[in-house]
Amino acid sequence: MTDTLQLPRLVTTRLVCAAAMLVAWGVIPQLSSIARAGDGEAACMDARGGRPASAPQAQGYDADTGKDLRNYPPHRRADLLHMKLEVLIPDMNVPRFTATQHLRLSALAVPLETLELDARGLGVTSVKAEGFATSFKHDGRTLAVTFSPPLSPNQTIDLETVYSVDDPPLGLIWTPESPAWPGRPAQLHTQGEPETNSFWFPCRDFPNEKMTSEMVVTVPAGFMVSSNGRLEMSRHDIRTIDGPTGNRRILPFDTFRWVQEQPHSAYLVSLVVGKFDTADVGTPALSMPVWVPLGQGPGIRATFGRTPDMVSYFEQVTGQKYPWARYAQICVHNFGAGGMENTSATSLYDTVVIQPDALDDHDAEGLISHELAHQWFGDLCTCNSWEHIWLNEGFATYMTSLWFEHRDGKQRYQSEILEQFDNLIANDHADAPASIPMCSKVYGHAWEVFRKPANPYGKGAATLHMLRSLLGDDDFFAGVRLYVDRRKYDTAETSDLRQAFEAVSGLSLEQFFHQWCDRTGVPLLKVTQTYDAAAGQLNLVIEQTQNINGENPAFEFPLDVWTESSGGSVPTLDMHTVQVVGRTTTLNIPLAAAPEVVVIDPAMSVAAKIEMEQSEAAWRTVLERSLADMLYPRVQACRGIGAGKGTLAPQTADMLHRLAADERQPPRIRQEAIRALANRGAQTDIRSLASQRLGSWQVRDTLCGALADIALRDEFKDDTTVRQSITQALADRARKDSSTRVRSGALHALARVKGTYAAGIIREGLTIESQSDELRVAAIESLADLAPPGALEQLLIYTGPGVNSRTRASAVAAAAKVADQNTPVAVRVLSKLLGDRELRTRRAAGDALASLKDPAALAALEKGRPDARSDDEREQFDAWIKTQQGKAKE
Repeated sequence: MTDTLQLPRLVTTRLVCAAAMLVAWGVIPQLSSIARAGDGEAACMDARGGRPASAPQAQGYDADTGKDLRNYPPHRRADLLHMKLEVLIPDMNVPRFTATQHLRLSALAVPLETLELDARGLGVTSVKAEGFATSFKHDGRTLAVTFSPPLSPNQTIDLETVYSVDDPPLGLIWTPESPAWPGRPAQLHTQGEPETNSFWFPCRDFPNEKMTSEMVVTVPAGFMVSSNGRLEMSRHDIRTIDGPTGNRRILPFDTFRWVQEQPHSAYLVSLVVGKFDTADVGTPALSMPVWVPLGQGPGIRATFGRTPDMVSYFEQVTGQKYPWARYAQICVHNFGAGGMENTSATSLYDTVVIQPDALDDHDAEGLISHELAHQWFGDLCTCNSWEHIWLNEGFATYMTSLWFEHRDGKQRYQSEILEQFDNLIANDHADAPASIPMCSKVYGHAWEVFRKPANPYGKGAATLHMLRSLLGDDDFFAGVRLYVDRRKYDTAETSDLRQAFEAVSGLSLEQFFHQWCDRTGVPLLKVTQTYDAAAGQLNLVIEQTQNINGENPAFEFPLDVWTESSGGSVPTLDMHTVQVVGRTTTLNIPLAAAPEVVVIDPAMSVAAKIEMEQSEAAWRTVLERSLADMLYPRVQACRGIGAGKGTLAPQTADMLHRLAADERQPPRIRQEAIRALANRGAQTDIRSLASQRLGSWQVRDTLCGALADIALRDEFKDDTTVRQSITQALADRARKDSSTRVRSGALHALARVKGTYAAGIIREGLTIESQSDELRVAAIESLADLAPPGALEQLLIYTGPGVNSRTRASAVAAAAKVADQNTPVAVRVLSKLLGDRELRTRRAAGDALASLKDPAALAALEKGRPDARSDDEREQFDAWIKTQQGKAKE
């Protein structure tokens, strides 16, 4: 089926640019078939970051050499007190600047003869300190400054370093003007975490050092400059600048002086230069400016308007007033992550601003609250080393859950924690020493600590939730406030947090912190229940089934059990607690009659996977009950029903159907009810829901996945009536639903079902503008999954310039999936992208080439490695090449 669609003008322009590039590369023979906006399928022929290098052995040593692979904080032989950085940018379209750094420092403990600073790729021309003879060596990575005579202990000096920065590969991301983006001004932003700010100023690029900072930045007139702290001064002046051919030019410039008066770590130093729409969403007491790309200004207040409420709430939680001079949020192009918590000035990706037609199904407050929380957890209290990054990321993630609890209520909080638990259970397994725990000195590159299965974001948040459950709200929040008060403007380790909680609670928490922070895995609990009528007793056997050995001992924790029985005239509801110890724990509960309900851990107090067989009737009873607004018992009931075998009892199917359709229920319960119906093959109920008004976009999105699940079940694969009905329902959602998120989900579902005219509908999605380009990304990914003829050519168009940076990366990954449609063309295009200006695109291209089992892909990576401009990039090329060499041996 082919439909005629009119491409939006901007999309048409960008597609022409991208298609022209592919013509030049020999991917497609001509432009006309691509640029025809009126012909749907022809017109569519083909929108925090680093990357870990190869991981070290989890045991922490090299088996061949015996070398210790653990990472320890570097020595602090000098105390870096204050940095003043004077930067001159003559031309925003030429990614180069000159700078003079004044670094005030003092020697610590012993005389300092040589100071070593991280200075990667900088063009250092002079280093001097008044009163000292100085010499320096710079090997491209480390700047070593020698003083004669040596600095005496506690002696303070000002070290002046003059240097230049020339289009660094990391740390400072420069986006000049481009014909692919007509009218978009040049821009630059910095990204220092974890250790990349040393690409644009000399520093000790590790979080265990803090200093105050001052930025004096001169830029061509008309550009705006942001850095940390408060704006002390701005002025307009005229300068004489050397032109590219040696001629002298008199040009107008603007100079801005930003001062950060409280100490912070080097990775949090920020510089942004560009042209923006702005609005201040703050209060008279605290300025909260928001800078967004030109044209996005009208969406600022709808997206960021609750920031003052978040600040007020987080001040209550932490017991600490917002600690900085202002709170800016700046949306920048080609941003490698979602957000970066630079002190007082968070950077965010450029399409985070929610457009009016996307307000119903988009909420940026998860990201906004996470980055704001970092102003306390990460900036005010900073992890002393990357081993303890969960103190930054776990707290920021958990503070988002607290914000949603404050904003939406207890069940929203529980839904957030359930998400963390589910992800943790799926990924973090008890298989030490092969696995690396959340807190570990073992990593090959600092980026690895952010991406391990024992993830510092989710596992950190889950750990804090479990602490709250263990201690109770009063002691938990008192412990948080004490921790912040003790470690503010300083660095912290996990033991500092433990000691704060111990101080307020009187509990010994070493075992708790050890098993959740210093080791991997979560408990996998198999619970068996039997009722002994003669003894009037319910017997529960709780067995830990995860890997248990000397490296992975059984977990120990208190576990709550909820039972309900109607043996007497009045139903009895009881909560029981058992201390789980060792492989097997038994709990015997006196009950006059067999229980109607048994729920394990109803309040989600422990991150454990729980398996317990129970009758559908018992699970239905759980669904009917409400225990202090607890979400988890009903989630368990839905999942328990979904895990059953055979045909659902009519009353069970009816109950789940009613839950799914009831707009008064929490979205999470409705989603779980839909999944349970799909898991049991209740196709009539699922298809019926597709024709109903469901309200919540989350529920409609889940329904799309459930429809695909039904269509792919063995019993319905050859049922043309069911399959056609489902395909039509998904097609309607993909084209007509008011939610971009739901339309995207429907496209993914259509690709799975591979129904009639799925390819045509997916291709339509490629042409439609949407919030953050989400619909186009979904269409790109779906097209790769469907893999119809011509998919490669269609996908390669979206790898070209003028396309959203995230979309480009998705298109590159998608093209790799269908590269076998024309492998030489795929390799040729992907190879060109290894040198792209956009970091996401070139890394996606490397990943894609590494995934292809083709000698030409290996050759392209080997050819690209010499052009890598940093150790980080060379390490990444080495990892790609190693992957390719492994494929050659398969």
